[in-house]
Amino acid sequence: MSMHKLSSMILAAAVVVISTRAACGGVVIYSTRDAFESANTTLTLSTLIFEGLAANGNYAYFSTPPGLTRSDINFTIDHSDGNVGNLWVAGRNVYRSGTSVLSSQASDPNNNLLITFTSPVSSFGIDYCSFYGKNFNFLLSNGDTFTSTTMPWSYNFLGVTSSASFTSVRISSADGINIGNMTYGPIGGPPSLPQVTYTSIYGDPYRMNVWEGTHVSFLTPTSRTNLNPTTMGKIVTTVDKAYEYYKLATGSDPVPYAPNFYRNGRGTIAAVDYTGGAGYSYLGWTGIELQTNYFNALYNGVVNNNQYDQVVFYELGRNFWHYNGELGGTSIGAKSFCTGFAVFMRYKSLEYTGEAGEIVNGNYADCETRTKALVDQYTADASLNFGNTLGAGQGVPGSGLGSTDLFASFLFRLGRDYGGDDFFLNIWKEVGKRPDITTDQGAIDNLFLASCYTAHQNLADLFVDDWRWPISTSALAEAMTIPEPSTLVLLGVGALGLLAWAWRRRRA
Repeated sequence: MSMHKLSSMILAAAVVVISTRAACGGVVIYSTRDAFESANTTLTLSTLIFEGLAANGNYAYFSTPPGLTRSDINFTIDHSDGNVGNLWVAGRNVYRSGTSVLSSQASDPNNNLLITFTSPVSSFGIDYCSFYGKNFNFLLSNGDTFTSTTMPWSYNFLGVTSSASFTSVRISSADGINIGNMTYGPIGGPPSLPQVTYTSIYGDPYRMNVWEGTHVSFLTPTSRTNLNPTTMGKIVTTVDKAYEYYKLATGSDPVPYAPNFYRNGRGTIAAVDYTGGAGYSYLGWTGIELQTNYFNALYNGVVNNNQYDQVVFYELGRNFWHYNGELGGTSIGAKSFCTGFAVFMRYKSLEYTGEAGEIVNGNYADCETRTKALVDQYTADASLNFGNTLGAGQGVPGSGLGSTDLFASFLFRLGRDYGGDDFFLNIWKEVGKRPDITTDQGAIDNLFLASCYTAHQNLADLFVDDWRWPISTSALAEAMTIPEPSTLVLLGVGALGLLAWAWRRRRA
């Protein structure tokens, strides 16, 4: 398999359409992306990119068939005429500065690229270029055809709208076929969405489209006309599932903050230009905001990689924080426990959905692995204790992670060793049974005892000896009264024995 090497020749050119044949209706060709998008304002356009498939300056090869499927769109080479071409993704700065490119090449006599959509579309546009300046021939599945000129190593845009829908586009050429960003739109206009007036947490007014789920509703500015309904549906469904996990684990819902942050029986998640960080939310109440860049990260992550940015799953943890009375204390709640709960539940709720996570400028899976390992680093360093880590709002030195991540690590370890998912789904219910306190010591004792009750055993050796947590004498005394699992089994066996003896006596 040979790969065409990058030429240094960069030329500027405009698309020239040599011929067009409309088999089923009107075809309009556009030579600029602006003109194409302006002509499609009644459609919900989506843009697909090829980033993340090949390292910068490198290539990734895809066998054909099956080729490459991205956002439910398949890219492959049609081998029906016996050609043996190769399909590559060239990473950034190989065929185009700062952009990854899909390339079909090395066929004899002609290369081709077959693009197949899962649902009919009426608009399609690509950035494209050739190696040697030979023409590209386009065939739509509805029978429409057109031919355009190319210039070697110069990326142009070509867009087409057709009055007859189509489900595939076949591009053929005696030249290499390279495409960059691809934009497409479904049949008809945008979905009919409810619209509401929304005032952000910081007081900014918006007119919003409402994407309604079972438990949550996403609000997006009405100016965002390019959001794909299928993608938004996947996002809403996944966040709904995460909400369900939070409810299973806590046994409760956030308090409705109507009317702005709770509409039609659902908590709102709004995309806004400015909020208190990447995301912002109310503790114990409904209402989440995602700053525009992080909403885009969520949306584009689903479109391009079927991965979900973690921010919204973390912010749900703020909405479901009902434990200030039991775990707030003087300052430990603010330093470690409250945010640590959101960090931990972010991982568990996203795991429950079955979807992959993503972190802006990071690796989600690596971050989770590092978080789980913190407890071992902590216990291995005898100089560390509760007071100079969680109590001081500090993480394990040199780990690059904070006290809230360390708090999550302790919880992961408790679940691993004392019941798995059963532990995770009951620890917060046990916390909710503890009395309200006003001191950090009370908060520490409450979490310790809730863990003991969830594990059905006294965990003093673990918390005091191994983890060096300061547990009060009264909490240690209460922990000693918790029946061990073996004791519960013996009690059950004894009770069954008594019942059997009574039954025999009755029969006698």
